[in-house]
Amino acid sequence: MTIIKNQRFYGTETFIPVPSDDLSHPLGDHAKIKSYQIAVYVGLTTLDEKISPYVRAFPAILDTGLSFHLHIDEAHLRRWAKPNPRSLRPHEGRFTVNGLPTTLYSASIWLHYNSGEQLSEASGRSRFHRPFVPRRDPICLDRSFTIAVNPASDAERADVRRVPSPRLPTLGLRALVLNDLSLHIEAGARTLSIARKRKIGRLFS
Repeated sequence: MTIIKNQRFYGTETFIPVPSDDLSHPLGDHAKIKSYQIAVYVGLTTLDEKISPYVRAFPAILDTGLSFHLHIDEAHLRRWAKPNPRSLRPHEGRFTVNGLPTTLYSASIWLHYNSGEQLSEASGRSRFHRPFVPRRDPICLDRSFTIAVNPASDAERADVRRVPSPRLPTLGLRALVLNDLSLHIEAGARTLSIARKRKIGRLFS
C-alpha cells in the first residue's frame, strides 16, 4: 500500500505551515524548506498509547544520512508534537547528533498519508505550502520506538511563545528500512513515493 504518493519537492525554497495553538493565528507559523529538501508529515505519541484519537501532524525532513529513527529539537517536541518530554521514558547513556548532546526517548512514530498537491500560489518571491489536512489515519511505524531529542535551554523552556528556530525535525532512513518501507524518487518529475511492503503499524479504530 502506498502511504505517500507522488509528493512533489522543489528546486527552490518553500515555506511549510507548522502547528500552532495561537487562536489568533490558526494556520500557525511557517518553517523554511530548503531547495531539494523533502518534507513528510509525522506524529509522536507515548508507547502506551495503543490507540490514540488524534496524532498531531508536523513536518519532518526526510534524511537518508540520519542514523536515528527521528531527530527533533525539544522546542519542536513541546510546541508541535505535544507529548511532554517528562511523559517519555529516557534511555541511559550519552549521545550526540551533529556534535550536540542528545537524549534518546522511547516513543511511537506515526507517518501520515500525503494529501495531494500542497503548494499554494506564490506570495511575492516566496512559495507557501497549503495547511496539511489529514485525509486518512496515519500509520504507526511499530519497529521504530526511539527518538533523539536535543535538549532546550532553560530560557527556551520558559518562553513557550517562542517560535522554535532550530532545524526542522528529521526522519531517518533507519525508520524506513526497519519498517520495510520502499522509497522511490522520480528525479525528472521531482516526486517522492513511500509504500509499505508488509502489513505494518496500528490504525485508529
